[in-house]
Amino acid sequence: FASLGCILRCLLRLWNESVQAVDAKDWEGALAKLQQIPEQTSRTHFNAASAHLALGQMDMALRCLDLTIAKDERLAVAFFQRAAVMLQMDRLVS
Repeated sequence: FASLGCILRCLLRLWNESVQAVDAKDWEGALAKLQQIPEQTSRTHFNAASAHLALGQMDMALRCLDLTIAKDERLAVAFFQRAAVMLQMDRLVS
């Protein structure tokens, strides 16, 4: 159980550092921290998408939003954000 506690502390530290980087508008730093998290969740993918959007990396943002939705099909904000990105990229078809 000691190693599980260490893993959880590490995950929480990385998550916290990524949130702090987002708050400081350090998008690259946030992405670097999020990429270090081994078990990606819908929230880590969504936050990565947000950082990519802030950096103007639309293709990467769309990819992260697709991963977000694959992990959690009930996260409505991810569907909304993906549609907005697709509109900006002229990829949304009626």
